[in-house]
Amino acid sequence: MSRTATLSLQDDWRQRREKLLASGDQQFQKSQIRILDFMLRRYGDQLAAQRPARFPMLAPVYLNRRAIVVHQHLGGSQFAGIKTEGEARTRASKLLARMANSTPREAKPAAVTIVVKTVKRSLLEDILPSIFLFTERRLKFKLARVTKVKDPERILAAAENVMAFEKKLPETAVAYLHEIAAQRGEPDAMRAANLLLKCENHSALDYSVLAWRERVGRIGVDAGVERFEQLWLSAEHCERAAEKMREELASENSDVRRRAMKCMRQLGTLQDAGLFMDLMALPMQSDELDTERPELLATVRLLSGGTEAEI
Repeated sequence: MSRTATLSLQDDWRQRREKLLASGDQQFQKSQIRILDFMLRRYGDQLAAQRPARFPMLAPVYLNRRAIVVHQHLGGSQFAGIKTEGEARTRASKLLARMANSTPREAKPAAVTIVVKTVKRSLLEDILPSIFLFTERRLKFKLARVTKVKDPERILAAAENVMAFEKKLPETAVAYLHEIAAQRGEPDAMRAANLLLKCENHSALDYSVLAWRERVGRIGVDAGVERFEQLWLSAEHCERAAEKMREELASENSDVRRRAMKCMRQLGTLQDAGLFMDLMALPMQSDELDTERPELLATVRLLSGGTEAEI
């Protein structure tokens, strides 16, 4: 079946089950079949199983590489026709490196409600916005100035002051917050993480993932990494963060891959079970750790919504 055809989740699960049954003694075959049987029993008569499968089982015409499986699923038409791993990585890098290049929106005065008996309300309405606008512009000017000095403490303090008035930061400040979050110790990294995920710049989430990736790859998991992951669970970030973590499943760094897998256990949905099963269908990769297959299987089980006793 072509990828353009509409295939329901239920039909995709059935096709995967048939393929596993015909594959012989594939590693983790029985475990995957039990999970598929559970999902068919539990969701077979529900609307969720009738929705189109976002990650239908791939036809066996691609090279057996992790990057191609992930980016073929995520890229759709952008990755159609990939024949080599080099092509997959070249096109994938464009997605991973893409940053929003929008200019900061025109400053708007913050909404203020004040009850004053001795001054006419109309006068306050005239002068307060100007006062706040003047203050906000001065703070932004100060932030622009300290980013040139590249002093982390001053940048953090100036950004926090601006965020009290305006939820969008200059892009240069966002870029410096990424550097602080990626390279500094836990206290500064956590402050930078909070600012990145509170500001409304579209690029902020991209920068947060870059900082997370660099931090995981360099020092492993610490409070800064965990803070990013906690913030991604919020309603305004979870959908985009999940897409970014799907991309990280193709990372060449095993620590990054495994941490992304852990994040997907909270950010992922029933739809993602197919993506992880396609990764399990790959032959052993040269950079794969012995623990990764069991972790993939555990992730599929958690995404299915079933316990070990039920499955």
